[in-house]
Amino acid sequence: MLGVHVNWTAPFAVRRPDAEYALDPLELLTSTAAALFWRKQGGEMVLYTDSRGVGFYREVGVVDAYDHIDVSCLDAYTARCGVDPALAPCVARMHVLGSIPHPFVAMDLDFVLADPGCFPYREADLCCLHWELPTPPWYPPFEEQFIPEGFPLPTDLDFATLVPNIAFLYVAVPEFFRSYAALAESYAIRSVEANANVPPNRIAIFADQRLMGMLASKHGLIFQSLLNDMWTCGPHGRHWEALRRKRGMGVSDDPRNLIAPFWVVDRGRFDERKESVDYVHLWFEKAVFSAEDQHAPGRSAVLRALVERTEREFAHAPVWRRLKEWLSASGANVAAWQT
Repeated sequence: MLGVHVNWTAPFAVRRPDAEYALDPLELLTSTAAALFWRKQGGEMVLYTDSRGVGFYREVGVVDAYDHIDVSCLDAYTARCGVDPALAPCVARMHVLGSIPHPFVAMDLDFVLADPGCFPYREADLCCLHWELPTPPWYPPFEEQFIPEGFPLPTDLDFATLVPNIAFLYVAVPEFFRSYAALAESYAIRSVEANANVPPNRIAIFADQRLMGMLASKHGLIFQSLLNDMWTCGPHGRHWEALRRKRGMGVSDDPRNLIAPFWVVDRGRFDERKESVDYVHLWFEKAVFSAEDQHAPGRSAVLRALVERTEREFAHAPVWRRLKEWLSASGANVAAWQT
């Protein structure tokens, strides 16, 4: 099975035109580990990046983590893409994945699948990591969802459809995905061109996830999840824990700026085989991993478990040794993660 990573550096270049590109150390750790584990399981791992990105991977010495690195696709896309990459960073991923003509698994750079477990996800048309409940603020009702003027939103979409989290995404029907990806890319570009007062992550979460789930449901595709979990991604009364996300130098008390992921299980969907998956997904936590707060021990434990597991499997792999050297040189305390 083909595994895919996409790393488009154009948004970085727009935000920091005078800076030398470097992938976040945590994402370099997780993405390299993900590639090593995927190949160990017998899969092929391909990285789609651009000339700036591949230069970084070569400098660090981790190109050997991949079977192949494709530069031409994203270099060509950057040259002809008329949208500001910083305002629509999701478009390149959709463009790349929509161009793949055969089944594949796409993984976020902060996601590691050490063992897919025993659930036969390949029997589905699509498979995501887990489901998310379509609740505000991230998933507003139809009447509050921004739709660019003239955008051909398909009819009969059910906005109550569960939303797929695509940190892990298996696609068995490239024909469906190709048409969906073109629509998602168009939505993101039109939203930016309309000067919509919508943050890029809100644009992406509709284009990348919610639109896919609704279209798959409309077409009657079999859409599974790798995990049993269903998440709610917004504060829900006093029963949910919420991390206050810093905005500038202060801390926002606006509940719309709180993130409270909490998993729930629909017992009707529960499948014991999905409990055997061994994975790490840093998700929003990666932005606060260095923070000394009540969540710090838990975050450190995640990294420690990941490093120790990868060390056991790949201690003698040159690419793993080079990665640890680079992480240490960049200031990441890898030794602490292994104690």
